[in-house]
Amino acid sequence: MPDVPLSTTMIDGLLLAGGAGRRMGGQDKGLLVHRGRPLAAHMIALLREHSGRQLISCNRHLDVYAQWGRIFSDSGLDYEGPMAGLACLAAHSEAPWALLLPCDMPELRSASLLSLRLRASTGSAAVLGLRHGGKEQPLLSLWSHAALQEAAAAYQQGERSLRRFMLDRALWIDDEGDGFTNINEARLLITSAPSAS
Repeated sequence: MPDVPLSTTMIDGLLLAGGAGRRMGGQDKGLLVHRGRPLAAHMIALLREHSGRQLISCNRHLDVYAQWGRIFSDSGLDYEGPMAGLACLAAHSEAPWALLLPCDMPELRSASLLSLRLRASTGSAAVLGLRHGGKEQPLLSLWSHAALQEAAAAYQQGERSLRRFMLDRALWIDDEGDGFTNINEARLLITSAPSAS
């Protein structure tokens, strides 16, 4: 693996924050507070380390998300999943590469994303994703511009599974580090102050 990662100036950071939050009682998950900050703020901080500009797919509270990057709605209230958000952002991403992240993995290590940038600099694949514990993580992925546009076209043609689209296209990089927990239940949130007993 090379020592020089793909430059951040070549990367748009894409944050998917347009989910319905069903397991969170319909709340806007990206704005739930974890360790003193909204989940989305944690993820944007990571994206700023690894991308030149940040684009956010969201459907609610657009004024709040606007403080963290350029915002785009992925068609309102249908909540069609990650492929819809990716297709929405693909229409606005102009960089040679795009780093895709969810809004709910605030403990993810910067080193995990650096490994994607390092491998991408070899030119060995057009789509790269992380794999943890033997399980592919489609929402932790780095896309060439051409591959991103291909995914958007697949969405327009009816594809709704990002995992299925990626499985035979992506180069998967194994990462057994910490930080791969999705905060998809309220009990996993760590508040900055102890709850009253």
